Amino acid sequence: MTIIILDFGSQYTQLIAKTVRKLERHAIVQPHDYEPRERVDAIIISGGPQTVKDPDSLRPHPLLFPFCEYHKIPILGVCYGFQLMMHHYGGMVHQGGGAEYGYTTLNTIESKLFREIASYRVWSSHRDVVIRFPAGFKQIGFNARGDCIAVEHTTLPFAGIQYHPEVQHSACNAIAYFLDNIAHIPKLWTIGTIHEDIQYLMHTIKKDDHVICALSGGVDSTVTAAIIHQYIGERLHCVLVDNGLLRRDEARHIIAQYKNMGLNVVCIDHKEEMLKALKGITDPEEKRKIIGREFIKVFHKFAQTLDVDVKWLAQGTIYSDVIESGGTKNSHTIKSHHNIGGLLDNLGFQIIEPLRHIFKDEVRSYARHYLNIPNHLIVRQPFPGPGLAIRCPGEVTPEKLEIIRSADAILQEELMERPYLYNTIWQSFVILLPIYSVGVQGDQRSDKNCIVLRIVASQDAMTANWVPLESELLQHISTRITNEVSGVNRVLLDITNKPPSTIEWE
Repeated sequence: MTIIILDFGSQYTQLIAKTVRKLERHAIVQPHDYEPRERVDAIIISGGPQTVKDPDSLRPHPLLFPFCEYHKIPILGVCYGFQLMMHHYGGMVHQGGGAEYGYTTLNTIESKLFREIASYRVWSSHRDVVIRFPAGFKQIGFNARGDCIAVEHTTLPFAGIQYHPEVQHSACNAIAYFLDNIAHIPKLWTIGTIHEDIQYLMHTIKKDDHVICALSGGVDSTVTAAIIHQYIGERLHCVLVDNGLLRRDEARHIIAQYKNMGLNVVCIDHKEEMLKALKGITDPEEKRKIIGREFIKVFHKFAQTLDVDVKWLAQGTIYSDVIESGGTKNSHTIKSHHNIGGLLDNLGFQIIEPLRHIFKDEVRSYARHYLNIPNHLIVRQPFPGPGLAIRCPGEVTPEKLEIIRSADAILQEELMERPYLYNTIWQSFVILLPIYSVGVQGDQRSDKNCIVLRIVASQDAMTANWVPLESELLQHISTRITNEVSGVNRVLLDITNKPPSTIEWE
């Protein structure tokens, strides 16, 4: 049974698909103007940055609603999808009159969708508001100021909501209620579906093909290498690029771990060339693209040293990378990931990305089910491919990188000594601000750098919450950094969730 998700440009479209998969149903993302088919079992219309009042905004296929009416195909409209439904049937949407960004309250009315009267804390991100819903629909949910934020049709299996049920911030998952109470779709999807898709992809590698795999030490590239190694063995050539943007002693630790896994891996020193390429560059997007191009140069040079023809380049790209890089038809670019936005047009390799359509927590689940990877590598905190360059706003220099490495080493050491805490954290790192602050050190004025601590919890990197540490621990970390790291006299804490921020600063 198939659920179609129509992509209207929301950064969370694929997160809706992931939510559906977690609910053990099969979801396929289609363009916004997808023409429906009889075999469709349900349709979810995503959010998006448009307004229905703009005649040039994206619209669904003109047959969508009539077709679904005739065949009684269930529809759930989410945010912009909800507004599209209301607009199509003659409701009224007020442009810019009901902006809500962040948490709001959903008060539900007993209905087919919600089945109970309750109050939930949910996540909103919209400007427009439905001020009149059309005939045939009834209100089943409202926010604290009385706005209509949930409706359902009295006779058709249609519903709409003005919040994001797919993000972890929302306590009320209307997607689950829609699939259970309105669409009545049985649970058929399992982790085995991912395995079948990956197996199918692996058959595109022919028996004599050789593959270079870009390794970073993170779980995504590690799982990618382990998957491909299962199929082609020594024809997989793993490369870790020591580009001068890694954390302290990272290259040595990573190489040892990969050799213990039986992987054919080499480490290539590219520190001098990378820092030279980044000299004078301050724009974050340009940094990422330069780093991506430098990686490709390394892989090409390495391929020329082999006695075989290398056809493929394997990357640990996951779907959050694709989404944030503007990789869906209507999505906006949040930041170009180096392995997407930084690739050359004339690459010279065919790209293979076994994890491209799944999220981080699914990667970890797949590794536990199907791969022989040590658990400490599976649960390892993510580390970005562009490395410390995107934790150094402004120009990247050796001096700044050394400050970041030293401060980061202290943070990681303190957290790892508290595994009960470390294991609840998605990602922890430091950022070096491109400003000086006034301080007092050694009984005299000091003008030195500011370090920011970024510590977040997440499930999939699409949303994240900052982690509140005990004040005594924060004080201890701050004291160690200002005492032990030359050039730092102030430590700050980032307490911003994603959204509205991203996890990384660049």
